[in-house]
Parts: sequence; C-alpha cells; structure tokens
Amino acid sequence: MEKNHDIAELVRKAQQGDKEALDCLAQLMRQELEPDVARMTLNRSLTQEIVQDTLLVMVRDIHKLRSPEHLLQWLKGIALNKFRDHLKDPRNGRFEPLPDNMASGGGDGLEKAIVNEMIVSVRQAMTALKPEQRMIINLRVYQKMSFEAIAINLGCRQFTARKKFSRAKVALEKALSRNGMSKSALIIALVVFGKFTAQSQAAAAAVTVSAEALQAGTAATITAALGTKAALTVLTAGIIVTGGAMMTAGVTGEQNQSAEIPDNQLVPVPSPITPQDDETEVVEYFYPAGFPGPVMPRVSQETKRGYSYCRFLRNDKGNFYYDRKEQIVYAVNHNYYNSDLSRMCFPQDISKDYHGIPGLLICRRDGQLQLESANTNILHQVYFQHPWSAGITIDYHRLDTMHQRAWTFFRITGHLGDKPIAGSGRITFTYAALTTHSPWLRLQVGKNEYTDAGSGRLFTGLPRPWMGLHTLDSLRHDASQKGLTFENTQMDESGKVRLTVKHNNRQLVYTINMNNDLIESIELKGDLQGHIQFDYLQEIEGKEKNFMAPQRSQYGTHQDCLELFITTD
Repeated sequence: MEKNHDIAELVRKAQQGDKEALDCLAQLMRQELEPDVARMTLNRSLTQEIVQDTLLVMVRDIHKLRSPEHLLQWLKGIALNKFRDHLKDPRNGRFEPLPDNMASGGGDGLEKAIVNEMIVSVRQAMTALKPEQRMIINLRVYQKMSFEAIAINLGCRQFTARKKFSRAKVALEKALSRNGMSKSALIIALVVFGKFTAQSQAAAAAVTVSAEALQAGTAATITAALGTKAALTVLTAGIIVTGGAMMTAGVTGEQNQSAEIPDNQLVPVPSPITPQDDETEVVEYFYPAGFPGPVMPRVSQETKRGYSYCRFLRNDKGNFYYDRKEQIVYAVNHNYYNSDLSRMCFPQDISKDYHGIPGLLICRRDGQLQLESANTNILHQVYFQHPWSAGITIDYHRLDTMHQRAWTFFRITGHLGDKPIAGSGRITFTYAALTTHSPWLRLQVGKNEYTDAGSGRLFTGLPRPWMGLHTLDSLRHDASQKGLTFENTQMDESGKVRLTVKHNNRQLVYTINMNNDLIESIELKGDLQGHIQFDYLQEIEGKEKNFMAPQRSQYGTHQDCLELFITTD
C-alpha cells in the first residue's frame, strides 16, 4: 500500500461524502485485494468479480465503518466470505488456472527458462489443490494471519484451522512431487507462487515465506495425517482440556422457552432462542483480564450445512442480540442467559485448569470445553466488535438511559430485623466503563458500616453485570460457592424472576428484573425478617454530589453481602 496515503484519513473524508477520497480508496484497496483473491481463485475473471463486489460493499457501507484503520481487514473478510459463498454454489464449476504470471521477474536465457518452468510446476500444483486449501494457505502464508485469526475468519475452532492448514500443506507437497519438485522445496514453491501472483514488481520483491509460518503444531499435524476418530480421541484426552456436561442444578418451576421481557415501554427482547433441530450451539468465553474474571460470551449457531452465525455477543461495549428472522442486531440491557432459566455453565464452574492465564479464549461445544488461545487480547479485533455482515443494522433503541451511559448510581433502603438499612453505590454495566466508573458500595446496617471502594468484592450476592454474567447466574454461582441450595420460579408477565437462596432457617428471596439485569429487592424470611429495596437512577444530572465513593474498603467481620444477609443477627 502506498505510504503517502493516509488510509484512515481517506476513510473519514469518504464518510463525509468526499467522492475523490472514495475513488482513491477503491483504487488502493483493489491493489491490496487482487493478489490475495487471485491466490485463492486462480481465475482472473472470478478474482475481478469478487474484488469488484467487495468494493461495491465498501462504497455502500463505508459510513458504517467505526474504525477507519481496520478498512483493509474488513474488506479482506468480505472478499473471503464472497469466495466461500462461491464455493457453496453447486452451479460453479472447477476453476481454470490463471494465465501468464502477473509479475514475472527479470533475467534472460537459461535463467528465465528455469524460472518459467518452475512457475508452471508451482501453478499446476496449486491448481490441483481444493479451493479451500488454497484459501487457508493464502490466509496463513501470504496474509500472515495467526491461527487464531484464521479460525475467526473461517468460523471454526483454532485447532480445526491448524488441522486444515496442515492437510493443505501435505496436499501441496504431494502435488509438487507429482510435478517434479521435491517436497523439501515447499518454501521455495510458496515464494515463487507469491511472487508470481503479486500485483507489481515491488510487491513481488517483498514476498517472503518463513519456516515458522508453515508450522501447524504437533497435535494438528498428527491429527491431519491420521484423520481418524481414534486420533482425535487420544489428542482430546491428552492435550485438549475437557469439562463436564451442562449444569442445571438448583432449577425448579416450569421452563419458559420463549419468554419475552417487557420493561419501561421498551420493545420486548426475547432471551436467546434455543437452537433449532439442525443447529448446534457453540459458546466461546473470552477472559480479557485472565481466568477467572470478567468474561465476554459469544454464542453462535452452526447448521449441519456448515453455516455459522453469531446469535448473542457481549464485548467490552455491551450486549448484542441478533434476530435472524428480522435481520437486525439489537443492543440490549442484559447479559446472556438460558431461555429455559437453567443455570448457565461457565468454565469456572467445571474447571480450574485455566486459573491465572491472561487473555484466555475458551470454547464450549457439545458440553465440552476446549482451550482456543491464551495471552492474546482480541477485544478490539473485528471478531468481538462487529461479527455481523456490514449490511446488518444495529438498533440501540432498546437500551435505557443508564445502560447507554454504561453505569449509574443506586440507593438501598430497608430493614434487617429491627435494624434500618441504608446505602448507596455505583454500578458498572460494561467492561470498558470499569476504567472510568468502577463500582463502589456504601452500606449501613444499624450502627455497622460496610464499604467497597472499587474492588467489587462486597458485591458478592448482588448484581455484577460488568463481569459478563447475568444477575440470575451470578447469584446462583455465589450461592453454590457457599454450598447453599437455591431455586428460581418461572418468569412472570412483567419479565421478573424470583430466586430463593436457602440457609438453615433463613431464606433470601431475590426479585430480578431479567431485562435490566438487576436486583429490584431482597426479601428475608425465616428466623430473621427483613426487606431490602434497590433504586437505580436513570437520570443522574445534578445528583452526583449525593453519591460520594468511599476512600477505602471496610468489611468488618463479614466478607460479602450474601454472607452478611445470612448471618447477621
């Protein structure tokens, strides 16, 4: 890409209606896209068709691009999807090879003859590969993608991406051997192919292939070579960490498969729908600060035909739900929860093997956990920002004022026996808002004061939406950690669920607003009676002076609110 062009600045001008900037972008992006697409298609007319269609999407939707610096990454993803769509169409026949090389080198006489002979052999070997194999070779070798990024682009697991690449590499080695080249010449062949398909002499001179790029990992290489279920079983037991089945303990009452949650005149938002008969649910958990900690779930549906789409996404900015029928993505107030109100299964519930690993991405498929990647921050990659196509509309109208702000103040009132309860605090709804508006709590029970200056520790037994779990699941997790039994009722018409936590002769009955993802009240029953009411402020302008964060945390003899409400006499 020409260095004298500021791509991000051109994008901003194009978004403001500058036609010259848009034309310049189209020219620059064509130069970037054509070599990559050509390496997959090996067909000039198809390459031009895919690139042209991709640029048309850019012209149509460039105003929707939030990160101008990610323009090329966005367009490469679109081009890749268009190529994959082409492969799925049974009317499309076998590709014809490209004509003469697009950027042949210099030299003359015998040297040129040898080079041209090698180009012919490499081209024939590449033509013999399946289009999918050329695609993954292009992503890994020429676009220099990590296996994590390849998995994201192909909508598969990282281990699967490694396996696909290993098989493509073996297939290419065999094809080269049939064309008179040694298998050991793989790197040379890839360099030749990269230079041959480059857009210009300068681009051809910059083509390099490292031995490291060709490594797929021992497990993936063995699995690709054996290709048997036995090998997968051995590797799964020996290398991939697995967990137990879905947890549903502590759930009572009738199941509600399609509950709708009205609140404050907002359009009802259904809980994520149970997969159809021909779909498999895949849930990925990303822990940006390490495991365990705040988690970003991404729930996808995979069809038997290989089609995959994201149903529910939580990233650092909020929660998003995709209505496939309406083709609209809704920004919603609440974290993901199971539509039948069964307890969500999180990695921290069934495995401690990941403890302390930063930047962890874990995938759950068919009840089993698999490590996808570690030590990588993918929050700002397209994968966790906008995994839907550019034409999908994101509707923010369902967010109420406090969720749009991503934090708010709240008040607590009530009594515990004959002791009055009063308190205030700040609650944070998104991971990104933690850096500017961390949660804090000041609670007065009789003469005793309990404070949390920002660690969130005192919030145990209270809502913690910034952690990425729905309040219902947070509370059930807290209770199970203390060995307490619990049960929840069916959601009522107002979109509320009542969760009862039991401890000896006492009960805590939580009323949870499922749409706002917050506790409205806690009723204490048994040998100690009490009632606690929570009031969350939609509008805060002019009220900040009434909410002063404590300077330090003070827990007294009690570790957290759940224990406080259970054990206070």
